[in-house]
This record gives sequence, C-alpha cells and structure tokens, in this order.
Amino acid sequence: MGGGPGARGGVLAVASAALLVLLVGGCGAGSGGSGASGTAPGPGGVGGLASLLPGSSGYASTAASPPDGASRTSGTPTSGAGSPTGATRTVDPAALPYYFDTPSRNIACAIVESQVRCDIEKHDWPTPARPASCEQDFGNGIFVGTGRADYTCAGDTILRQPTAEVLEYGQSVKVQDFTCVSQTAGVTCRNTATGHGFTLAKQAWAPF
Repeated sequence: MGGGPGARGGVLAVASAALLVLLVGGCGAGSGGSGASGTAPGPGGVGGLASLLPGSSGYASTAASPPDGASRTSGTPTSGAGSPTGATRTVDPAALPYYFDTPSRNIACAIVESQVRCDIEKHDWPTPARPASCEQDFGNGIFVGTGRADYTCAGDTILRQPTAEVLEYGQSVKVQDFTCVSQTAGVTCRNTATGHGFTLAKQAWAPF
C-alpha cells in the first residue's frame, strides 16, 4: 500500500512548508503599515507647515484628543502667567503665518488666521500616548482654535523656523483675535473671542 509511514511523512512535510509560506507572507504585509512608528508622511499632513498658508483650513483642525483618562497637565504653570509687562506687537493678517520663539528657544509658536500652535523642545511633563486616530507625532505641541486647547498631531516642527522673531519676556503679540505672551514662566496664548487658550511651560501645560 502507498499509505505507509514514508508517504504520511511526505504529506506532513508539504503541509508544513505551505503553512510557513503563509505565515511569512502575512508578516511581510503587516510590516508596511503607515503610522506604526509615528513617522509623518510629509509636511502636508495634519499639523504640517504646508497647511499654515493663508486660506487653508488650519494645521490642527483634526488634531486627536488624548485617550480617555489621559492627563493634559503635569503640575501647575506658575500663577500670574499670561499678563504682559512689556510692548505688544500687532501683526498684519496679510503677513501670516507669523512665527516667534521664546528667548530660550525652547518654545516656538506659529500664528495663522484660525489657530495658534506652539511646540516645545524640552519638557518635564510626560508625553502622552499617541492615540490610534493619529498616525503622526503626537503631544510635542499644543494648539488652540475656536475650541479648547489640545495636543497637536503633526508631522513636522515649528522649532527653529528661519523667519521666527524672538518675543522677549514680558512682550506680547496680537493677530486679530489671538494673543500670545512670552514670560520666563512660559508662553500663554488665547483666543480673545472665545476665551479659550493655554499656558505652555517646561514644567507643565494647562488649557483654559
């Protein structure tokens, strides 16, 4: 008969080889998924500088919220932050986007017609976990538009922009409904029409 131990062994070997091919093929397909490492596809993504141009819908209009239960703050920003003590710059909307750095260069901000975004290079508060809805870098910046301030999901950074001006401590900048104040305690930006904004510092950040 042809059904002896040798024949059965050959059938098992063929089946094992087929299963191995299927497993290897499945692993290869899964490794090509986008967003697994948080790497952005380019500057045109959510938070991308390309969408900072006038007439765009805004660079963080679809920014993802942190997972349920995730903390937005770590510690409390220094009280009294957000009150300018020096000169206020008024920027013509035709000159947007407007970039500025703090004197320490640790915080950089960009103002467009519809939103303000600030990125921070070094901070003591923990970076939040990236939610599934964000396929780019998450939690390295804060933005405010018409709603409550939130983390930015972005594939770029506004740190070290070549056209950025230094906003000295105590000075503020105003662009239509948005104002930002630079202080040693951090940067406070707000939408004066809605009252929403945030204070961003190395020690903590907080929305209001």
